[in-house]
Amino acid sequence: MSTTPLSVRIPVNLLDKLDAKASEFNSTRTDYLLAILAEAAGVTLEPRGTVDEVVYKRLQSMEKRLTALEQQVKSTQNQPTSEVLSEADLAKRLKVKPSTVHRHRDLTTKFIDWTASKDPSGWGWEPVPGASSPFIYKRVCKRG
Repeated sequence: MSTTPLSVRIPVNLLDKLDAKASEFNSTRTDYLLAILAEAAGVTLEPRGTVDEVVYKRLQSMEKRLTALEQQVKSTQNQPTSEVLSEADLAKRLKVKPSTVHRHRDLTTKFIDWTASKDPSGWGWEPVPGASSPFIYKRVCKRG
């Protein structure tokens, strides 16, 4: 079903009035129109967040994830860096994409053997046990 934007069908002078009214209520034109329609239909709408609120919530979520990753990295810092790699670094070492490492980790029961077959030095790798995120890998055994 094809749709046409509402603004195409509404005369410019009416759009101007809608924008002015929406501005009075510190709202967008769309939210203002939804409020009018909901009132006419006798429906109560849940208030929508502003763009700033949505961005702020996403930033908070990203900060929490970053903090968790920083803690994970700190928890592995007592191991030599040559023995612990991020998923991106492991992918570079194995000469594959990070998504390939991720997919093999989830699909392959013999992940260590697969990584050992790809590793230039024959090392097998596995996710760090108990890590808050599965993006850190440790060297576990050498092939051959």
